[in-house]
Amino acid sequence: PAGGSGDFITITEPDAPDNKYMSYAYTRNGSPAKIRMPLDPGTYEIRFVQANEKVLARQAITVTAATATLSAPAQAAAGSTISVTFTGPPSGSGDYIAIAEMGSDDLRYINYAYTSNGSPASLRMPTTPGDYELRFIQGNEKLLARRAIKVVAQ
Repeated sequence: PAGGSGDFITITEPDAPDNKYMSYAYTRNGSPAKIRMPLDPGTYEIRFVQANEKVLARQAITVTAATATLSAPAQAAAGSTISVTFTGPPSGSGDYIAIAEMGSDDLRYINYAYTSNGSPASLRMPTTPGDYELRFIQGNEKLLARRAIKVVAQ
């Protein structure tokens, strides 16, 4: 059917109630719709929802794990800016390359650059020498890749 002003395409878990959804795109924005896939691999369901209340169509979809790579020098001078070449999923909201203390929580960082600016990313190094990690974070919540880097005194 032609999309009305409140109609949308969404992705959700297959057993979720009809009124529950994850990411979505309004059909008034045209076809094809772009919808951010869940970060976790598994089986999901794409739904066409009419006027935010009735599911008109549903289709199963399998989401595979995203992968990423990071390439950068093995060491860098404290306070310097380096180029980090990366590959990964198409850039989405909250995707970034970060520098963090080695061993810190996955989502902790000292500095970052969004992947939406393209590869390579320019990243400023910490001012304190030591062992650090470069990280590719997807959607502000999932670590996809990491690479050790040593920050040395200038």
